[in-house]
Amino acid sequence: MHHLKASKDLHDVSLAKLESLLPKIIHLELGQNGKPRIASEFYYALRELMKKDNEVFTFEADKAGYVHVPDAHWQAIKSKANSESYLVTESKTQEPALSRAEIQQMIKSDTPNAWTEWAKSNRQKVADVVKNHLPSSEPHSSGSGALPADLDDRIEEVALQHIARQIADENSSLVTRRNFMFIIKEEFAKDHSHISNEALVLKDQAKAYVEGLLRTSLENNRALMGLSRDEVLHLVNSQIRKVIADAGIKAFADGKIAAEWDHDLRERVNFLNPNLGAIVSLDTTPTYKLRGSRSGGFLTQKWKNHPSRRQPGPLSPVEALLGWTDAGDCWCGSTTYSHEGTPQGVALNVILGHRIKPEYLVIDHILPGATLAPAARPRQIELWVKIDEWNNRELVRDFAAYTWPSSLEQPFGEGFVQVSSFEYESQAASGGVYVHKLPDELKGLGVSTEHIIVRLVTNYGDDEKTCLYRARLFGEAYDPPLADEA
Repeated sequence: MHHLKASKDLHDVSLAKLESLLPKIIHLELGQNGKPRIASEFYYALRELMKKDNEVFTFEADKAGYVHVPDAHWQAIKSKANSESYLVTESKTQEPALSRAEIQQMIKSDTPNAWTEWAKSNRQKVADVVKNHLPSSEPHSSGSGALPADLDDRIEEVALQHIARQIADENSSLVTRRNFMFIIKEEFAKDHSHISNEALVLKDQAKAYVEGLLRTSLENNRALMGLSRDEVLHLVNSQIRKVIADAGIKAFADGKIAAEWDHDLRERVNFLNPNLGAIVSLDTTPTYKLRGSRSGGFLTQKWKNHPSRRQPGPLSPVEALLGWTDAGDCWCGSTTYSHEGTPQGVALNVILGHRIKPEYLVIDHILPGATLAPAARPRQIELWVKIDEWNNRELVRDFAAYTWPSSLEQPFGEGFVQVSSFEYESQAASGGVYVHKLPDELKGLGVSTEHIIVRLVTNYGDDEKTCLYRARLFGEAYDPPLADEA
């Protein structure tokens, strides 16, 4: 537990883990001042990687409120810990970098799309910068074709030579992994307040995780599955270091995203604003209506109809497009079901006042401790858009089918296509605001729309309803060319 007592440990171990995940050469954008900067895509991809990396672990709480690891998951923990060659170790001299084979294996296995796409995109951008120095017989197109794996050594060699030639040029767009980490540390210092807030929350989560590991390992022999005490302590120590590293990395990514929200996004145009013409379609899921109880008490019809109640009935779907101040300032939709009886979630169907190229979907929800219905918070969320032009729609549909196979079900009719999917997290440091960046591929596919559906696929345990306090959509206003101009 001493690892959790010093923030410096959290910082150092996290940086070592982060460095181990990076390629040798990294492409940076050039900012308005001509200096290299880390694009926001990196932080969103990093957040998704850390979320995915911890999905194998499940926790339960006993009647006393203590968190522990269920027996069935100990084997998964042991297997995962033993298989992850990229775990941070106690050694200070070990080379932190992953081999290319290890990175490729991560990409082939369970690495989420956001991180995979960032790694692929970075590799292609590096190749594009040094392409003139590659032998002409080697392909280096910046198009959609993938680069052959056997070019990596040559690309890295030429990239390093390019960096060496540009070493005096501060505006070079390529940096080594080591120099990238220097920039990361500068970014950490620049947005220290946001990152520290996220770290405090994740530190508490990490502490609960570690306490669960220790309690299970030292008190519940049945869960040890024949492991010796030394093996258990080694396993627990490995997991402590891993969860500390992951917590620090995720806090860093969350902090940078929170900074982007505070300094940029919240000052941009929200196209789900009714004052800009956004209207809720009649195809939206029916509003959930509170049912009375024959046994009396809090949910009786008499209580529901009492004149002292500030809200005599359920709020309409437009509430999800407006600001909120307290518990209950939200729209709750009734859970829908397919013909086979499968839950289909809740859908907020909105016609925009302007055609846009969507870039960010922001979900704002009250924190679970401040509401009597925490289980009704949305969890898995999808964004669907209506695309009128058939050829463009089919291109996007192909992308969606590859990325989210379930999108082939087309629950909203032929014109709608899924363009994103993510898990909403309640983050105390950000007040329940969760920023989701849509895939960059949508720009290349030319996606524009004036009709969207925010689908709340699952929630945190409520079978009857899912509630939404506020959704915001940011992007670029787009006026398509007239037919005679196209």
